[in-house]
Amino acid sequence: INVLLGREEAAMDDIPLTDQVTAYAWDKYSILDTPGVDAPIAHEDVTNAQMLKADAIIFVVDPLGTVEEAKTLEVLVDLLAAHKQVFMVFNDKKGLSDEDYIKLKDQTREQLQRIAMQRGMSSNILKEIPFARINASFALLGQLENQPELVELSGYPAFKNQLTEFLDGISPDDVYDRLKHQLVEF
Repeated sequence: INVLLGREEAAMDDIPLTDQVTAYAWDKYSILDTPGVDAPIAHEDVTNAQMLKADAIIFVVDPLGTVEEAKTLEVLVDLLAAHKQVFMVFNDKKGLSDEDYIKLKDQTREQLQRIAMQRGMSSNILKEIPFARINASFALLGQLENQPELVELSGYPAFKNQLTEFLDGISPDDVYDRLKHQLVEF
């Protein structure tokens, strides 16, 4: 969120700092920061309630722990089952090689596919999840210190383009389909 805003405004940590949802305006969108899905139960409840209302979910994870985080991947599959639009972001703090990034992305897709198949879902739904990679720390530092080469190195320009394309690609029909599905489930 801070990278998109170009300033340090959202609290940052690897653990949930609050059980509150905070809204940030970016471009023509409202981005809601939630406590996360790997949080204390009260925090998770806040996150789950917000995700059910959202038109799209931007799922930010550490790529090195994603494949092992079964609960996180199960939540992601639940979102897909609820007809949510999901965008997965690997916050690449370690600077993975392109080869390792592709390998982790493929492993994550395999895990998601396995979970989806166990739940009787079509594996084609997984093709709809775009993946992006960014080193958010480098991107923010580059923005704050006016170092365009660091911003470029972070992967931010490609990430921003992918995210914008994803969000702009969500049509009113996609939102209606999700709401119709929720109503039928209710």
